[in-house]
Amino acid sequence: MPSNITKNEDYAIEVNDVTMVFNMASEQLNSLKEYFIKIMKHELFFEEFKALKNISFKIKRGETVGLVGTNGSGKSTMLKVIAGVLEPTSGNCVVRGNIAPLIELGAGFDYELTARENIYLNGALLGYTREFIDSKMDEIIEFAELEDFMDMPLKNYSSGMTARIAFAIATITEPDVLIVDETLSVGDVFFQRKCEKRIKHFVDSGDVTVLLVSHSMDQVERICERAIWIEKGTMRMDGAVEDVCQAYREQFAFTDITEDTPYAKEIWWLARQKISTGYPDSTFRPDVFVVRCDLAAMLYRYSDALDYSPSNEDRARYSDVNEKTPHFESIMWLGNSGIADVIAKDTFLPDANVKRSELAQMLYLLDGKPEYHPTARSKNLYPDVTEDTPGALEIWWLTSSGVSYSKEDGSYGPEEVITRRDVAILFYSLHKVRVKRIQDEKALKAKRKY
Repeated sequence: MPSNITKNEDYAIEVNDVTMVFNMASEQLNSLKEYFIKIMKHELFFEEFKALKNISFKIKRGETVGLVGTNGSGKSTMLKVIAGVLEPTSGNCVVRGNIAPLIELGAGFDYELTARENIYLNGALLGYTREFIDSKMDEIIEFAELEDFMDMPLKNYSSGMTARIAFAIATITEPDVLIVDETLSVGDVFFQRKCEKRIKHFVDSGDVTVLLVSHSMDQVERICERAIWIEKGTMRMDGAVEDVCQAYREQFAFTDITEDTPYAKEIWWLARQKISTGYPDSTFRPDVFVVRCDLAAMLYRYSDALDYSPSNEDRARYSDVNEKTPHFESIMWLGNSGIADVIAKDTFLPDANVKRSELAQMLYLLDGKPEYHPTARSKNLYPDVTEDTPGALEIWWLTSSGVSYSKEDGSYGPEEVITRRDVAILFYSLHKVRVKRIQDEKALKAKRKY
């Protein structure tokens, strides 16, 4: 738990080798009744999930630090440890001075009460007396800009309105340590700027330590002088805000992909593996249809067969492909490997689109045509895939391998054209399957050895 020590120490926050482990149920249960039945029968098992792994850093009094990372990286867990909401599994955290935490919007609010009543309630949780709140009520209301809604139940508030009230209460006095978790991303841009101005006022005073979590690198750079990057529970980088934010952006180099983009994780993985570097203008364009020459390049890079050199026989394989064709070498490799036979004969048609069924067939060949016999369940998974559907076996094989990519209506859409997002999803999913298979094979060999 955070402990209060004298304010004249050099560091306001010290995080010392903090690890946070959660026990996660090995299966998803749909009801509390089912949960207890499983517990009583000793049929429910738990797996350890390390949200934080040996994290250490120090923040000086008056310093403004941004905490960055992708969704699920451990940022919010780290803030809760610092705020004393969570007890770390190992390690410790020391906080010097009083904390104003803005971690979870609405935490401590009673949504049946009015906003005015909640100001007293939340103020009490922060250690403020009723007399103090009385003296600051007008100031809180003025800052929140919700004069006409103060006697309305909070359940009728939007998330942005709730954020206004929460921020106004938490910052009505100058705290020693201000912790802000995505609060500034809620609401309109004008109020966000107002909140930033108040934070900068605290910063300029030199007495307030600010720890800010934000997905906006621009916001982190505006407010903070230093940044800490946490990814998958581990410390990736700690340094000047410009350096850390630049490194973070370079990892996720596409300007049109944010954490809110559907399947952003898969797209970023595709980029990190150098399977797709995107367009010259630093965009990924996830909804663009994939043409054959581009898919050839992606499959070539994914295969790790980059020492290939086309033979004269390969060069003469397709009448419409020459050295000036985009991704010429990749197309030659695709033909040589036999994978291109799915889509091409004498001509390759490099600018033609690729169907979802065709990609399934090519991925099956790329994986070495593993022996597979579809079950009755697999055959009934997609209403638009039957034994007569081209690529049915390969589509069912993908599903059996854990690579299921159905549409919202439950269909597969075998004749539909694939997008760049489709490629990212399927490549990433197949990669995970391949990694698990390799791990299982190694474990089996080790077991046989001993």
